[in-house]
Amino acid sequence: MASFLATLLVIGAIVPGHRSPPAREPRDTTQDRRAIVALEHAWLQARDGITLARILAPDFVHPVPSGAFMTRAQHIAWVTAHPRPRSTRVAFETLTVRLYGRVAVANGTVIARPADQPAQRTVFTDVFVYRAGRWQAINAQENVVTRP
Repeated sequence: MASFLATLLVIGAIVPGHRSPPAREPRDTTQDRRAIVALEHAWLQARDGITLARILAPDFVHPVPSGAFMTRAQHIAWVTAHPRPRSTRVAFETLTVRLYGRVAVANGTVIARPADQPAQRTVFTDVFVYRAGRWQAINAQENVVTRP
């Protein structure tokens, strides 16, 4: 019986496709944070579907104040159909990234400065996942910051 088990172990070790999956390489957190920050900046300035499709995962969901859950396609269609005026300047006031292995959470505040209007602040949370060698957003939610 012992020789039979030893034979199975040897065969299992040399037969292609029957090996244990390789251990996952540890993620480089500095590189991952930079990648998420770069995606956030690209997303903030995006006005076209190609850029948005690169950033948003196929299973992306965006809950909106109406109570609806927009899909990736709906989000892209809305952004491209309702572009922000070019005179409106947007920038991150704050942006932090927390990493949890292959998941990242970005939180921050965006300040928008429309021409001849007061600045508007929005607080947001975006969730990213690392799949197929790249980071993509799977969830986004934001709320307008109101002052008392």
